[in-house]
Amino acid sequence: MVTARHPLQSVFAIIDTGDLDRIWFSAPTRSISTVLRIYKSEASGPKDPDETKRFILQGIRTLKEINFVRTVVMWNDPSCLADEYGLIHEKRGWYAKFRVDEDGDLDEISFHPPERELKTVGGLIIPAGGTVK
Repeated sequence: MVTARHPLQSVFAIIDTGDLDRIWFSAPTRSISTVLRIYKSEASGPKDPDETKRFILQGIRTLKEINFVRTVVMWNDPSCLADEYGLIHEKRGWYAKFRVDEDGDLDEISFHPPERELKTVGGLIIPAGGTVK
């Protein structure tokens, strides 16, 4: 089985510290703003940026190795590798991407409905758009 570059236990340990200075959303419009827009008209779900960050981190915290899709090179820099995952969280399909940087911080976080179908190493199919039947 293909494995992720960044062990999930290391990612979870960073999240569990609760230290938001160690967590960076590289493209907040591709994660925080998108999640807020999705839940805007619903009674449940996050309603402000802080709640949304917690929602996203909770989603990442549910990942298992079988949710892994692939590792990608960021910014055309072979030393900047991020892992991509597909998951079902709160009855929706999501694309998640992140890495652990050289300082041990969690960064390059992206979290939004997938733009293309994702197939995880465990065989889970997350449809484009994230609508789960």
